[in-house]
Amino acid sequence: MPSARYHHHVTVEAAPEDLWSAMQEPAAWIGVGPIEHVHDPSFSEEGYLERYYWDATIAGRGWDGTATTRHADPGRTMEIHLDSSEMTAIVTAELTPCEAGTEMEVAIRARTKGMLSGLFWGVIDQTIRSSMKSQVERFAERLIARRS
Repeated sequence: MPSARYHHHVTVEAAPEDLWSAMQEPAAWIGVGPIEHVHDPSFSEEGYLERYYWDATIAGRGWDGTATTRHADPGRTMEIHLDSSEMTAIVTAELTPCEAGTEMEVAIRARTKGMLSGLFWGVIDQTIRSSMKSQVERFAERLIARRS
């Protein structure tokens, strides 16, 4: 099955802890990878985002999926596993303190699971590849807006 890795980093004028805290809101992840809508989140006893459901339209077809937090290191890293009938992806956000605030690197490792997504892989790949920079920049803007 086809697969690819995408990444982009930005410098954000905010503390890593503030950004990580904002990442616990499911709506902050809208626009990262295929995610267009989120609903029905669940949280750990500590208030960390554990799971939510998402949906998207890719190549003219509606997709439903789940997002599950695979790794959470407060103030440093959040790794979410996206799964649907046609594709799977790991989205990783790494936060590193810097003089200006935080260096945030977002990476997506995606691969197809079904025959239909394999047929549309070229469209999916090009869509993610061409929009990764803007996805990460808008993600950072949403995190900054949510921290206050």
